[in-house]
Amino acid sequence: MARSLFNSPLISDANLINYYRLNGDATDYKGAANGTAKGLPTYSTGYSPFNDGSKGIWFNNTANAATAIMYVTAPFYSPGASDFTYMCWCLPTAPATGGEECIHNETNGATGHPHIYMGLIGAANAVTYQDSMTDSGGGSVDPVIGHITEGEFATWKFLVRTRSGGLSKNYINGQLVSSISNTLTLIASSNGQIGRRSNTSYPNACYPFPGYMADVAMFSRGLTVQEIGMLWDPKYDPKMSNPLRPAIFKPSEAQPYANQNVIRGR
Repeated sequence: MARSLFNSPLISDANLINYYRLNGDATDYKGAANGTAKGLPTYSTGYSPFNDGSKGIWFNNTANAATAIMYVTAPFYSPGASDFTYMCWCLPTAPATGGEECIHNETNGATGHPHIYMGLIGAANAVTYQDSMTDSGGGSVDPVIGHITEGEFATWKFLVRTRSGGLSKNYINGQLVSSISNTLTLIASSNGQIGRRSNTSYPNACYPFPGYMADVAMFSRGLTVQEIGMLWDPKYDPKMSNPLRPAIFKPSEAQPYANQNVIRGR
């Protein structure tokens, strides 16, 4: 069902800035922003959601760990006030305890700093995205867009955040699950992080992500729902999908966070 960016038409997109396949190393397959793996993460075809022989990476971390964390650091694209897409595939193997993050890019040690992250938040194990929070707690946060229940930790999630024309949109597994107006100039560090927070002033080893990841990419434009759906499922048909229902929910389940903004202090 899943299609890697490498085997899609988007691999030739002029707006694809960085692409970390994590296919055995932290090479940037599109640009010159090669990453560096820290803490000796491992690679295997068993850590990938794709059936094309490619590998994924295993961050064998303990949630909220204090030592021996694994992550990748790389000088990937920071959009400023421009449009963008951040995307990744992830399979969390442990409940989140304090905001374990898949991708994070911000100014190290700054306060009142708009930034981007994608990952988990707190003991509720909710998938969330953020590009407008401040350390003072006075900023706005995009909605928490769905819980990962205990039984779903063994399934891959395709996370995508886009911004186009001042509107940020969040997708899980090809489904549009939330959107919010956002025109902030995003301030980022010279090195973003894959597999943990980038701000080393935080305690608990910057909340490393526990689990598998693959196909991390950054575009300098917002991908369309059709392009995102194509990566989730090559047979995707937008006419047959419900863009308001997160795919991680069963149809009968309530969605209490679908349209709710939250404030998260740092």
